[in-house]
Amino acid sequence: MGSLSAGQVGIVGISTGGLLAGPAAGSVTITPSGSDAFVPDPHLDGCLVLPDKAVCSLTSLSAPGSLTRFIKVQPGSGASVPLHLVYDGAGVPKPDREHELSVPVDGGSLRAKYATEGPVTVAAAGANVVTCAAAAVGCTDAQHRMGPNQRNNGWPLVYVDDDGDPSTFDSAAATLALPAGAVPIHAELVWGGSVAGGSGGLPAPSLADLGAVVLRGPNGASVPVVGDVELSTTHPGDYQVSADITGLVTVGGQYRVSNVQTGTGESAFGGWSLQVVVSSPSLPVRVASILVGSSDAPGSGGSRSLPLGGFAASGVGAQITITSWEGDPGFGTETASAFGAPLVNADNPFGDIANSSIVGQSGMNGWGFDLDQFDLSGLPDPSGRALALTGSQDEWTVGAVAVVVPRAEP
Repeated sequence: MGSLSAGQVGIVGISTGGLLAGPAAGSVTITPSGSDAFVPDPHLDGCLVLPDKAVCSLTSLSAPGSLTRFIKVQPGSGASVPLHLVYDGAGVPKPDREHELSVPVDGGSLRAKYATEGPVTVAAAGANVVTCAAAAVGCTDAQHRMGPNQRNNGWPLVYVDDDGDPSTFDSAAATLALPAGAVPIHAELVWGGSVAGGSGGLPAPSLADLGAVVLRGPNGASVPVVGDVELSTTHPGDYQVSADITGLVTVGGQYRVSNVQTGTGESAFGGWSLQVVVSSPSLPVRVASILVGSSDAPGSGGSRSLPLGGFAASGVGAQITITSWEGDPGFGTETASAFGAPLVNADNPFGDIANSSIVGQSGMNGWGFDLDQFDLSGLPDPSGRALALTGSQDEWTVGAVAVVVPRAEP
């Protein structure tokens, strides 16, 4: 899923596909080679995952809607991760009981942190943590992405800090809406911004605390969250952090994130996104994955393609959710497409995808922070498993992508 990079944990999906014609007994053992190693995972249904092998029950893999297991792997120094599969048990024809697979290590920037298969979808919420000063002339229009000056480099931006808590310097809330009857099974919190202070502002308060924020959920309790920090290699001072907060997200409602380390002033930006995989018996069987990384979109012409995964997709009902940074409304032309379909919606017209829009806050200005969700009713090219980006002027950065795709039945 996504990309694999040497020394960094990623995910590979192992599917029985059409191999099991019906209920099967026994197991399949998957063994990595050389310096590659699996990451032990005590929560993977039907599998025992150890560093040197994974043993999965064929009974669980032959159940309806349960054909795939996603195993965390840390590649070594090779150009690929070779895998040896051995089936032991009834229900698998003898000629098919041993397989050799090779998963390329492509060094791409978007790495899978979570993947699953089942009756699932993704719900998302997020907020920007800087804005124009409310008393400034034209600020109200700009906050609604109206007027002549809507870009973050045209205002001395200040913190959003609406929690009334003197222990926080910024704080912003958003409402997570869940489908009726849906239960969260994974939650990924992503936050980031630019620590540099622009004209009329100051740098972030503490570079040592980039990886720490405070989360307050619907129950009103404030909880510290620590995540994995990734510094931009192309834009000094920009950063992103991701954290698995599954145990902290059990219901929908208002979530608030505080103390996101960002600077203020002109060209400041910062925010947070929450992407939650939820399960419900009323949903179709789909493959969902959450990918994180830092990948610049082309800002002066050209294109870039980001691998999304190796799943087999059917032709209808995909969903793509993108967290991105430093996009400006109406500045140049930038596009994104997935599976051959352009990503557009009411808040993201064609040619202006990185326009500081936030799902659930239609028409509002994210001031260089985007959280956008796209529903695709059909996939012109189900085999085109990549996020294709183009740009003419606005240089923006993709930070996280959640992908939901109906599984292609064997």
